[in-house]
Amino acid sequence: MHHLKTSGLIGALAVASMLGACATSPNNFVPADYQTGTTLDRNEIGVGETSQRLELAIDSRSAWLRAGQEDRVRAFVSNYRRSGHGVLIVAVPSSYGADPYSVAAVSEARDIAWAEGVAFDDVRARAYDAGGRRDAPLILTYQSYVAIAPYCPEKSQVRFSDIRSNNDMPALGCSIRVNQAAMIADPSDLFGNRPLDEGDALRRQAQLELFREGQPTGAERGDDETSAVSTAVN
Repeated sequence: MHHLKTSGLIGALAVASMLGACATSPNNFVPADYQTGTTLDRNEIGVGETSQRLELAIDSRSAWLRAGQEDRVRAFVSNYRRSGHGVLIVAVPSSYGADPYSVAAVSEARDIAWAEGVAFDDVRARAYDAGGRRDAPLILTYQSYVAIAPYCPEKSQVRFSDIRSNNDMPALGCSIRVNQAAMIADPSDLFGNRPLDEGDALRRQAQLELFREGQPTGAERGDDETSAVSTAVN
């Protein structure tokens, strides 16, 4: 009887020792970064800074832009307003004089930018050394940001048969991040520095009243709308 009690005690101590070893020993199958963050955190979208550039020919006789280039300036300025950061720089060859603002092509570019909604203070003129080139262009530049999608490993590189732990696969969520990187309108928003606009309190109150009354809170369909499924491919 005493022998049985002793054996049972030894067995219980052995089990407790094994459990303690499991609790304290590191799991070599679980990467350290799995202990913090989420799957999407392990597939972050990067942000890179880039410079947008437009070169425009100058009429050397009048120092104005050559005819037919106004639309190119407007398109460039439109992109600047949509995704540009900092000032819009208009650089002119230094051979036109010490004051770049006095060059007719610079004034023309600034006037077009102003007409497109860019403040005069956001357009800065610079002079640059053209190295003696007689056909040196007027150069418009601004800074913007690009979203850098994470690298997603090929499915052949993922060991789906490795079930030593209950971890998610390394590629899980990566394709979501790639799609997000392609859809972000202004990658600088990933820095989180732009303040959010205030919410519409009246709109929220109207939606809340509809909810309390048991009414639909979504947009209602008009008479000319339908939810019928197309049969064109049948």
